[in-house]
Amino acid sequence: MAEFRIGERRIIVRDLDYIVDLCRSIRGRICIDVPVGWKDVGRQVCRIVQRSGIDHSRVVLEGRTCWGACDLTLSMLYKYDLVLHIGHYLPPNIESVLRSNLCVNSVDRSDNFAILNIKIDGRDVIVLYCHLYYVPSRAELENMDEILSSLKKLSISVILCVPQYREYADHIADSACIGRVDYLTGCYVPRLRRGDNVLVVAEGHFHMLTPLLYGHPIDATFFIDLSRMFLYDSSHISKIFKRLLLTKIRSLLQVRDMREPSFCILLSEKLGQRREGLVDVVSRLTEGFERYVVEVDDLNVDVLFSYRNCVFINTTCPRLGFDDIDRFQSPIVNPGEIDYVVGRRSIEEYSCTDLMRYFGAAAGI
Repeated sequence: MAEFRIGERRIIVRDLDYIVDLCRSIRGRICIDVPVGWKDVGRQVCRIVQRSGIDHSRVVLEGRTCWGACDLTLSMLYKYDLVLHIGHYLPPNIESVLRSNLCVNSVDRSDNFAILNIKIDGRDVIVLYCHLYYVPSRAELENMDEILSSLKKLSISVILCVPQYREYADHIADSACIGRVDYLTGCYVPRLRRGDNVLVVAEGHFHMLTPLLYGHPIDATFFIDLSRMFLYDSSHISKIFKRLLLTKIRSLLQVRDMREPSFCILLSEKLGQRREGLVDVVSRLTEGFERYVVEVDDLNVDVLFSYRNCVFINTTCPRLGFDDIDRFQSPIVNPGEIDYVVGRRSIEEYSCTDLMRYFGAAAGI
């Protein structure tokens, strides 16, 4: 295990000795890919790897933006023999998309990482997804006392978090006698029962909304925002969710008002988001309309501004069609929403679960 610091926060990487040994077994080039905000952790891991005897010219820090486990490109696999993707959990739905785009020989999982063994053009390439964990400070744990007292009245049955907050989630589970802690991402939740009271432990509102997008009831969803150390009930969650939902419906109505919409189908170059089969589904759903495919890597909004008087059909990250609508000059619609904009279904029937349809998430609610 190794400990790092970002500002005042402590971060641990478990099984680092295993990772270093894996790096030493690789004869070719190694890429260390770390999300935005944690790039300095990547630099520190790079230093440890180099001190183990690996020449610095064989270890490369990836300088591009990285937002999730899906953020893996073909060019990376051609250039490197080992990709260390530090900081994200590999959920089953993204693993499924990667398998559809790559020859994956095997996937090995432990509590702290997942390893993909890939064959590409006769070469063996390893992609290792390694978790990071924030370590709660004593002051943070003390500030949780009031929250824990409130939680005991809510009959929480499941805590959902992303790996970096696992230490917090386990402390809450132990203190409030909650039996299950599991992981979620922006596009995946594990199987839940409709009677489960779910507590999401995260920062900001992004992960808080994921269970709702898969149909889990608002009144059975609660949220601890670790940036504010505050417990939010369903009324707060409902306000945020309904505001975004209203924006979504307005966007769909905007498309309905277009006389002859043309559809620009976005296909991602990222291997964890590249759904070529979904492009075929979209083409069938938009039959009779003008449509074309645009291949994208990082979605450059300035470039997409060049496509005027069109409707973007999103087959990449499903959350783009909900949280990020305001970034786009033209409306953006997910495949499950096409029936509403071409008139096959009434807007009054709209459900947020239509947003996630066709994306193959492993959730069951």
